[in-house]
Amino acid sequence: MFLGKRETSAAELSPAPGEVVMAEYHLHANTWSRGAGKGAGGHVRYILRQGPYASKTVEQVDGATLHIVRVSRAEEVVASESAYIPAWAVEDSTRYWDAADQYERANGTVYREIEFALPAELSVEENLALARAFAEHLAQTVQGPTPYTYAVHRSEKDPDLLHCHLMVSDKVYDCHDRTAERWFRRAANRGKDPSIGGAPKTQARIGKEWLGETVRPLWERLANDALARAGVDARIDHRSLEA
Repeated sequence: MFLGKRETSAAELSPAPGEVVMAEYHLHANTWSRGAGKGAGGHVRYILRQGPYASKTVEQVDGATLHIVRVSRAEEVVASESAYIPAWAVEDSTRYWDAADQYERANGTVYREIEFALPAELSVEENLALARAFAEHLAQTVQGPTPYTYAVHRSEKDPDLLHCHLMVSDKVYDCHDRTAERWFRRAANRGKDPSIGGAPKTQARIGKEWLGETVRPLWERLANDALARAGVDARIDHRSLEA
């Protein structure tokens, strides 16, 4: 009778010929209305590690003495970027998300967030390019692109693992000059000068269909294309385990 732990051979760990190696898949999305959670301004500072989120409290042991100290969180952010931000916030994207909290109509969607794990099989440079490509694809609508901000973070448990927080606005960047307050008003009626109303809002992200039929399949395609270009056999699959 064998009572010890049986060692697993290399052959058992290796995929069978023709078998697809699965990479880690993690993606979830949330929609946030005005007044919910930290607000858009609070959340963008959280993902950028700015303001109240620029440092954290940790315990450090020096011999028999325990010290409670504040340490910077700047190194947790590998990269961040914003795009399609109106002129009044282009130098500081946090102003855009603050304005969304202030001027978006009651019960209106202030931002949508997609959080996703980047493939461990890719280099940092490859993953940064992948995160940007995903953000750019999701920002595009029939009416035009929508503002976004994203930040790529290192895992606290394993610095080699990366994940991304992507915030997207439903307001369409149509190049018309507007103040912050006017930007978040309702769009002008058809036939009227667009600049007298707010920026139009995309209707393509309403309902669960957007996540299931657009976001998840898009991430699968872009990530698998990036893995293939890197010569990696592993692939991700957005379907459930049952499927």
